[in-house]
Amino acid sequence: MSGHLPARTLALVAAAALVAGVSASATAPSAAAPDAPAPSCPVATDLTTLARGAPVHGLTVSQGTTPEGFTGELIGIQHDGIVPGVDLVIVSLDSPAITDAGGVWQGMSGSPVYAADDTLVGAVSWSLSYGGSDIVGVTPAAEMQTMLDAGTSAAARSVPTRLTLSPAMRHAVVANGSTSAAARAGMEAMTLPMAISGLTSHRIDQLTRRAGPDGVHPYSAPAVPIEPSPTAIVPGGNLAASIAYGSLSAAAVGTATEVCGDEVLAFGHPIMDIPRGDLTLHGADALYVQPDPLGQPYKLANITGPVGSLPDNLLPGLHGYLGPAPPATEVDSTSRLAGGGRATGTTYISLRPFAPMYVAFSAISVEDRALGVNMNAWYGAPGTDLVTWTVHGERADGTPFTATRTDHYASATDIGYTWPWELHDQLNQLMNNETEDVTVTRVTTTSRTNPVYRHLRISGLEARVAGDWRPVRTHRPLQLVAGTTQRLRVVMRSAALGTRYQWLTLDIPADAVGRYGDLVVSGGDDVYAEAPSGATVDRMLAFFARMPRNDQVLTRLSFSGLHPAADRFVQHATVGGEVDVQIQAVD
Repeated sequence: MSGHLPARTLALVAAAALVAGVSASATAPSAAAPDAPAPSCPVATDLTTLARGAPVHGLTVSQGTTPEGFTGELIGIQHDGIVPGVDLVIVSLDSPAITDAGGVWQGMSGSPVYAADDTLVGAVSWSLSYGGSDIVGVTPAAEMQTMLDAGTSAAARSVPTRLTLSPAMRHAVVANGSTSAAARAGMEAMTLPMAISGLTSHRIDQLTRRAGPDGVHPYSAPAVPIEPSPTAIVPGGNLAASIAYGSLSAAAVGTATEVCGDEVLAFGHPIMDIPRGDLTLHGADALYVQPDPLGQPYKLANITGPVGSLPDNLLPGLHGYLGPAPPATEVDSTSRLAGGGRATGTTYISLRPFAPMYVAFSAISVEDRALGVNMNAWYGAPGTDLVTWTVHGERADGTPFTATRTDHYASATDIGYTWPWELHDQLNQLMNNETEDVTVTRVTTTSRTNPVYRHLRISGLEARVAGDWRPVRTHRPLQLVAGTTQRLRVVMRSAALGTRYQWLTLDIPADAVGRYGDLVVSGGDDVYAEAPSGATVDRMLAFFARMPRNDQVLTRLSFSGLHPAADRFVQHATVGGEVDVQIQAVD
């Protein structure tokens, strides 16, 4: 790669010397778009050699995997147009596919644009804010190539959400066929189609609302293979970057800009609003470009297996390496339905800061399949679950750990969306603890689902009086004899299970005579427990192990100045509600 470093450096120096404005002279555009493969390790174009109207050509894919050519011409260069020190190159593009689609499409991000001398101008990456158009902004190749080798001058730069065009550039863009409203609105990073598998349309909406990232156009796609695929990554060819792949997949679809040895540059802009961390590199097979009369056209593609890693998601785009996929959190989920039916799934989450969210949706995906939720449904299914999960991980010093939980869950509307959020919360607390770095390496979940909603609610407390069970009044103290053992019962009701009771045996301390106290009886399903702020990983794991279960009745008897007594009673269904009774200890 040393052969093109001087030219790259020259281009950066030349770009820094430019002043804001639009080049003035004109040159006829190229007559044809070459379909020949792009050169390896191309030299970055010296932008000072480009004049308004200069011909450009490039490569992209509208269908299949083979890059096809497009032509275009330079509209102008807005100096410091992306961020200070990084120019925005604006071009208009033309090809039969662009004409048929109604403009450049989502998924063209990263398409390489070359000058007449076959040097690399940069990557298609910015689009006008309104509707379809053949006018795009290009991220300069010289800036993208700073990411090659371990270098990245762009690492600390913030990414603008919108680029404002100068008055001169707005005039030039309108003169090339854009509307004045679009020119005034400026440019924004091109939206990326995001292929999502394993979820209903409603779940896809829930995932993208919760996890984003911004700037993506989600669509339902087949699962991404876990095994590597012999897919060639070439300039102008399809490239996908996945947050997760397997039975639940989420992969942004764009285009490779440059392949230099085992290094790859792509997209020309980052995937917005995701934290630093490895993405997995994939190829893709484009199905077609969908025109959209109300917005931008977008490309739909099936994603192939992993072929590398993308550790850099920066202002100039993505940078990665062909070869092994990055380390990932493995999620193995099984859901069994009462009376038959079973679904399993395996997902690999390479963007580990997103692991809690994608672990939850991976489990949701499997549960929905076991319940037979319609893929186009905008609702889930009621039911009851008995769930066990185990979290495997490594401490900062490499010491392994495991954490296991078994519990009952119930929902009157959407059982598949209910229990995974407790797992999500525990993972989130564990991974974001304040004392040490923790890596979650594997999560297993198993659920036994009954499609009948079974939930008990505490409705009151009863005491034995003259041989009969009578309701305990909460508006006045319940008098109990100190130094004796008293027997009460909790009343729980359910539409599916009828009335159930839990008998309590209370030891009233002898030294409580004359004291007032409280008896609180709660259903575990209404108790939310969060690890204390600043807890160590050891304390956090111990806290999770002691957390109340949703199928427990919890009691706490306390008298002022005395040590409280607590107990737990396991039911065969989730329990909610609470009753609080004041106690008076008497002789």
